[in-house]
Amino acid sequence: MGRIYQVFVIGMQGEKKTIDVANSEEEFNNTTVAELKQKLAERLPQNPFAGLYYTHDLSSGP
Repeated sequence: MGRIYQVFVIGMQGEKKTIDVANSEEEFNNTTVAELKQKLAERLPQNPFAGLYYTHDLSSGP
């Protein structure tokens, strides 16, 4: 069985979720922000994605 590359998300209320992103290191490294946002939307459909990474805004809009 291969590895699963994951992202851990902590919500604004402190809730924690695990998002499976890829099945290989190459696939993980080639994942775009848009693809990650899609996976987040699928896993967290009730929560709009704000997209903050520490102090970096990952939103795609102005």
